[in-house]
Amino acid sequence: MACCCAVLLDTVSIQQYVFGSNRLRDNLGSSALVKRIYAELLEKSLKEMGYKPEVLPAWKNDYHEVLMNTDSPPPFEVGFIGGGKALLFFAAQDAAISFVRTWTKLLLVEAPGLRTAVAIKPDFNLDDEQFTRELDCLFRQLAINKNSYFPNTTLPTHGITAECPRTGLTIDGRIEGLPDDEKNEVSSVALARYYASMEEIKEYRELCERNAGDKFILPTELEHLGQKPDTDSHIAIIHADGNDMGKRFTKCKTLVEYRKLAIDVEQATYDAFGDLIGHVARNVVPYMDSDESVFELTRIDGKICLPLRPIIIGGDDVTFVAEGRLGIHLAEKFLEFFYKRTKSFGEDIYACAGVAIIKTKYPFYRGYELAEQLCSSAKQQARLHGDSSWLDFQLIYGGISGSLDSIRKQQVHLAGIELFWGPYLVIGNHSHNDRSFQKFKSALVRLHNEEVWPRSKIKELRTAFYEGQEMLELKLGELRARGITLPDFGTTMGLAERGSADSATPYHDLIEALEYYPPFLLTDGGDTH
Repeated sequence: MACCCAVLLDTVSIQQYVFGSNRLRDNLGSSALVKRIYAELLEKSLKEMGYKPEVLPAWKNDYHEVLMNTDSPPPFEVGFIGGGKALLFFAAQDAAISFVRTWTKLLLVEAPGLRTAVAIKPDFNLDDEQFTRELDCLFRQLAINKNSYFPNTTLPTHGITAECPRTGLTIDGRIEGLPDDEKNEVSSVALARYYASMEEIKEYRELCERNAGDKFILPTELEHLGQKPDTDSHIAIIHADGNDMGKRFTKCKTLVEYRKLAIDVEQATYDAFGDLIGHVARNVVPYMDSDESVFELTRIDGKICLPLRPIIIGGDDVTFVAEGRLGIHLAEKFLEFFYKRTKSFGEDIYACAGVAIIKTKYPFYRGYELAEQLCSSAKQQARLHGDSSWLDFQLIYGGISGSLDSIRKQQVHLAGIELFWGPYLVIGNHSHNDRSFQKFKSALVRLHNEEVWPRSKIKELRTAFYEGQEMLELKLGELRARGITLPDFGTTMGLAERGSADSATPYHDLIEALEYYPPFLLTDGGDTH
């Protein structure tokens, strides 16, 4: 029987930590720091304890070999790292406890403000028939520990201390080399984020060059996503996540199976985003850079800033930002690329996505929360329909706040009709599904045709949705008399004639998407190749 002391590491409130700033560079720096705690800082902690760090990548390079099960087990081994967590094995319990002390102390200096939780299980049984049960016990202990009290990991503010303009915390550091119009005296949290962002920028620069060539770069400012300056611009925050990944990992009977799934899914996610970058460079940027474009691409040092930027790519989930009018399309394409990438290693894995379209100056963390809630809304449909990928989107107007449910309940209250129809099915059995995204796009093509649907009539129809079912049907009757009819949408009888079915309508979503799904994306810009 192979036994060791297992240590499970996890981050706490990671979303608030990463997305708590409206500065894209701060978000990138926070994301980089989360990666570093399981890379450089893990290695640094082991070195302080006298261990050889060469053993760190062995779990990924030789995932089929569990060193703790060999005749000469090492004092330390990585079980797996991914999804914001790390499972470590130590030959001795004292060494495991010493590591936790060393590692968490280092975090206070190198990653201030980041909170972590730890679970330790002595006598962790690595035998194949025991692994799943042992890991489940460790995760249950971690959940208990995460609900415990967490000490403050940053210096508190007082009336006599200056406040950091980036974080609101006490100023205790200085960023060198900032432009004259930016304050360089900041908190230790902002300082760590700023310098860590340089590493993140370099990593994704390589991903960009590999998939789009050396003519493009990824932006580091939200204002460089392709919006025209001095306009009421919007950005899209997209959060995508794999379906039922917890269940898939639970089915892994051995550590080797667990490792392989973690490695394969992480690589598929990373490669899928690379595919998305290539798609944008080939099919989206040429139109955005044309004379008739409603966009304005940013150029830095002769290179074009792509209209999207990854913030987190980890495990089976990804969060990225894009120009507001591209968000729905890019969410759809990412789901397609992810599905194709997972098929390449012999297993269909589906994912869902949420798209929050917000003003550029809207609180970023609120936008991320809505994107996450929209992704959860899409996943509810995936659970009901089995193997499938869905997306949901929401346009957030200025002054609107609250959870996704409260925003949508308010829309129902105002109209007497649910003004949202999603989530929409992207991958799966589209037959007899009134929420097929393909049907959504087909209907959108017709509404984009001003010879069929003049813009003035679309504005009148939009107003009718807020006046209730009776006025809506009167307006539709008037339009039919002029030869203007709603596009068919799915199989629901009478939907195009009445404008709604069961007090819900897809046509309000379509009207909103007119501005946030440009027609070129429905033709050349929508090509995958």
